[in-house]
Amino acid sequence: MRRLIRVLLLAVSVVVVVTTTGLTFSYQSAEYTAALDETTRAQIRLGLSDQATDIRAAAEPNLLFRAAIDYVGEVTFDAHVGPETVITLKENPQHKYYAGIANLDWRVGLSPLVPLALALDGGAGDLRADLSGLRLASLDVELDTGDTVITLPQNAERLVA
Repeated sequence: MRRLIRVLLLAVSVVVVVTTTGLTFSYQSAEYTAALDETTRAQIRLGLSDQATDIRAAAEPNLLFRAAIDYVGEVTFDAHVGPETVITLKENPQHKYYAGIANLDWRVGLSPLVPLALALDGGAGDLRADLSGLRLASLDVELDTGDTVITLPQNAERLVA
């Protein structure tokens, strides 16, 4: 009888773990943009999470930054536009472990017209960054796990990894 009770308790514990790990995560989609306007240089910091990310030169000539993203939790977007524009986009997930629950991704386009200081932080998702069409002044990459492929421009001035 005691063994049966232990087995039932173990089964209940497994159910609780499965229920609390968040198989019911919901995600949202959003788009963030910043106009090129008077920008002559830009600092862009992306705080990545567990989603796949694709970064490349933007096709729109009047935009400095465009990001179409899927996320869980909250997102912080700050854009201080001026001659030296500073943009920060980061995900603040509600739950740390939601990888694999949904196919979340970030698609980011950056202007090829101005020098960019790009910082990529965190992230356990795959990263594909074709920076070859950008005027990359600096690149700072601090990522977690995930496959990472970065194509650099030939004119990069300074890179920090």
